[in-house]
Amino acid sequence: MLNKLKIILVLAAIMGVTTIASATSTVVTHYSMGDLEVAGGDSVGSTAATLIDSVSTNDASVTGTPIIVADAAPGGGNYSIQFDGVTDHYDRTPSILPTPVADHTGGTWMLECWAKPTANPSGLDMVMSSGHGGVGYCITAEMIGGEPLWGIFEGGYGGHYDVGGNFTVGEWHHLALVSNGDGTETLYVNGEVTVTSPVWNHWLALANGCGIGSQYTGGGNHGFTGLIDEVYYCTIENFDPATDFNRAYPQASGPNPSDGADPVAIDTDLSWTPGEYNGLVEETVTVWVQGDPNSPIVDGVVATPPYDIPSDLANDTVYEWRVDSQYDPNLVIGDVWSFTTAPLAPSFSGQPVSVVVAAGGSAQFSVTALNAASYAWYHDGNPLSNGGDISGADTDTLTIANIEAADEGDYHCVATGAGSTPSDPAQLVLEKLVGHWPFENSLVDVVGGNDGTATDPNYTTGVDGNVALDVVDATDVVSMSSAALDLNNGWTLAWWCNDRADSVNAGYMVASGDPSGYENFFCRRTGDGSQYGCYVALGYGGGGLNVGSYDRGVWIHHAVTFDPDTGEVVWYINGEALDVADWIVPDAGFDTLLYVGDRKAGERLYDGAIDELRAYNYPMGAEEVASLKFAGDGIAPCVHKPDVDLDDDCDVDLGDFALLASEWLNDTTDIVQ
Repeated sequence: MLNKLKIILVLAAIMGVTTIASATSTVVTHYSMGDLEVAGGDSVGSTAATLIDSVSTNDASVTGTPIIVADAAPGGGNYSIQFDGVTDHYDRTPSILPTPVADHTGGTWMLECWAKPTANPSGLDMVMSSGHGGVGYCITAEMIGGEPLWGIFEGGYGGHYDVGGNFTVGEWHHLALVSNGDGTETLYVNGEVTVTSPVWNHWLALANGCGIGSQYTGGGNHGFTGLIDEVYYCTIENFDPATDFNRAYPQASGPNPSDGADPVAIDTDLSWTPGEYNGLVEETVTVWVQGDPNSPIVDGVVATPPYDIPSDLANDTVYEWRVDSQYDPNLVIGDVWSFTTAPLAPSFSGQPVSVVVAAGGSAQFSVTALNAASYAWYHDGNPLSNGGDISGADTDTLTIANIEAADEGDYHCVATGAGSTPSDPAQLVLEKLVGHWPFENSLVDVVGGNDGTATDPNYTTGVDGNVALDVVDATDVVSMSSAALDLNNGWTLAWWCNDRADSVNAGYMVASGDPSGYENFFCRRTGDGSQYGCYVALGYGGGGLNVGSYDRGVWIHHAVTFDPDTGEVVWYINGEALDVADWIVPDAGFDTLLYVGDRKAGERLYDGAIDELRAYNYPMGAEEVASLKFAGDGIAPCVHKPDVDLDDDCDVDLGDFALLASEWLNDTTDIVQ
């Protein structure tokens, strides 16, 4: 079969035919059997009450409790549906497939699915069925002479045709029942003909309804025990299993270069993920210049990834390629992918990345350029040269040591070859305090000049004995620009708060957002003072943490850090770190404005004092946060609590031993076996 197919392909190429005809079946209904249901909110282990039809509106209703499982047919997504063989069943009615006519020459159709039996048949088990108030055409499994067999069944005045071949418990099988339009129907198992039978009961049409997992309209009768996936109901014309079963066999995927990649080196290799099915024989690669498929530069070459194209490609050219997967006996034509090769002038496939670095540290900027013969780095538009703290100024990687304030700014690289091309700029920023509001009878930012505003702020005694903001009503709520802080590369926000002893407000200490919608960051406490909570990217989809109560009428230090490299957010209270890495969200930065004492929309007024608000452009470590807390009240926090510190005094001493001994003596568990 394979050699004949190759001869056909060669003849097609000579005649100027470059593609195999597309599948002749038209999908009328498709159930992914779990994938769409999970995407819609169901979960593994739950019952998919309604199977969603991804093609039209013929959703199927459930009888019993068939469950979604994380096991899928080859090329069938991630999930399938498991049937118990007793009551589990789906009905879809009415069908929209055509009705076979009396002379058996019309109404060609196909029922198609994957099935994985988990036990031998218990009787006449029906994988898929159709009918009119009963059973019409069915794909079945049955024990005949002690052997499990796939088969065709027709109800009414029809017959039952037993079929042998390839029924194996625990393995996926591709099943297709085809009405040939000539008075016969054929059952294909894994692409092979297993039986062809006359259509006896042609008036029992698919147009009346279809079932999955049992007898149509008879959930619980003749139930199939096992998994079913990728159910299709199709109309067909000029049926050819070599193309109509294409979807039963997965295509090659995962192209590298990726589809649409630009720029790509002219000596690139082609890689892909082969079709994942044990019937795969071989795969062939075809490559052509976009728009010229009749003159391929690689013509159906048998290959495995990675494939080295025999000669370099042309620069600045769009190429298209595909990988065709040959199964026995079916050929699956791959998707067409494209990429653009690099121009003669240098082009960048890797750009420099901005960094935030501590003073005295070092930083590197790197690029990846195609067709580059030389490199030159620039700082704020001025050329750099090697020497002192600068190295690699004429290579693809620039290194800067002993960084100081003068090194901040934009860095870019110019690659030169057959022309010159500049890279994108990247920023070098020092780790530093970018905003500090001490609230000393004013809302002045003493570091960055990003002053806050409030209608009529009140003040009270602060944590350091000086002055703090006193939030009494809405006139005390402060806002300032968060955009001016430039916290895009990580941040730390730290402040002190003192809850008023009689407060009943669920108050927001700090929050950020634009003038409408929900906050994308806030920290608050509950009205009864039982909890503190911080949330990132709230807006119906964020995450947060609530912790136990803290005393009112005393100063509490808070710090929240975000590290974009790890996606980790850490919240510190009184210098103690609470790891909340499960907050990871797409946007953990600040929005337009930063608010102090309330949320942007009001209604969450904090009741108490807030002092020494600081913003840093990097995520602080535990020791730095502890130093902020210690500078405020002179009480050293427990930064690294010992594992056996039972009395929470940040020390392991006789007090901990006494607690351990007491617990031991009071433990009545019999440890002698």
